[in-house]
Amino acid sequence: AGLMATQLRRRNYVGVAATGARVPSNTLTPRMHAILASAAAQRSCLEEALGHLQEMSVPAEGAKSPLAPTVAVQILALAAKEKRVPVAGEELQRLFVRLEDKQFQELLMAEGRRSSTEVCEELLSVGSALGVPLEFARAALTKAQSAKLVAGGAGGAGCASSGELQRYASMIKTHTKERDLKSAAAVFERLCNSGTTLTPLI
Repeated sequence: AGLMATQLRRRNYVGVAATGARVPSNTLTPRMHAILASAAAQRSCLEEALGHLQEMSVPAEGAKSPLAPTVAVQILALAAKEKRVPVAGEELQRLFVRLEDKQFQELLMAEGRRSSTEVCEELLSVGSALGVPLEFARAALTKAQSAKLVAGGAGGAGCASSGELQRYASMIKTHTKERDLKSAAAVFERLCNSGTTLTPLI
């Protein structure tokens, strides 16, 4: 474990995996699996990282999870790209991992600009299960989705569903609550220009 930890600190992620491969699998400790999972996440190998999480035993009551919050966020980011957030979330919940609020909000903002609404909702669900306060997380996600919409990244909204209209209304409401009227107006203007029939909700 000491050698792998040193290799991880030196960002020798391939070296960590090579060292781990030389250790008999039945002697790998939860800490070793956590180190190997971290190295796998750094190499963008989601399946490998999840494999190590699955080998880790549930921490004793009151014990700290051996998986660092930063690594958990990295794994969730990979899972979002591969649309496997529920699978990753299940393992993180089993290991009682805790997420840092700021890191989770940054992840949500990044995925809000890049991923589908479904993936973002899955991330929110996982965050809630892992103890992240959702008020600020949802606000961060709304800002990211609003910026995406204004920039034209959301695509044509002419066939927007009632659920999507509700999401846009939420964006406008959030910006208004924060007295960011310029962003609220930009979202509204984008929606009007898309040809979507506005409802009383908007």
